[in-house]
Amino acid sequence: EGWRPRILSAIEMPKSAQWRDADLLAEVARRMEATGWVAQVRQVTKEMNGVVRVDCDYRRPIAMIYTRQGLSNSSWSEGFIPIDADGVRLPEEYGSVGSEAGWIRIFGVRTAPPPVGRSYDRQTDAEAAVRLARLIFQQPFAVQISAIDMANYRGRRDRNQEHIVLRTRR
Repeated sequence: EGWRPRILSAIEMPKSAQWRDADLLAEVARRMEATGWVAQVRQVTKEMNGVVRVDCDYRRPIAMIYTRQGLSNSSWSEGFIPIDADGVRLPEEYGSVGSEAGWIRIFGVRTAPPPVGRSYDRQTDAEAAVRLARLIFQQPFAVQISAIDMANYRGRRDRNQEHIVLRTRR
């Protein structure tokens, strides 16, 4: 799916790393976990030819949350951040994500995004949207859903209107 270059670009080996350094494998594991792409490092090994192999459980994005705050390029930005099924914020940011992109887009979330590699707090509009996206993602009709609108979550705008709106690709 083209994620390998993205993950590898997030890892930079220390310039002082030595092949025989006893802490090399632990440092690689720490850096992998710090990328935000990795849920768990299972094993890190080094081979005689200098190749370091890492066995990991990777995080996969299931949705993109639209936000107007917390993006890295400035104190006030807007764009989409990818999240996995556990609500963990993944490293990348996108200025726009179209309805045909294949991702469920989530709009109307007021909760500030967590740092990369961390999940949204429980009992928030963001966490509710992630749970709904996870349920939709498992359904055969998931390809028909383009967005979840959380702007009226728990009736915060109008108790007489729908609290959550699903938008289809058509």
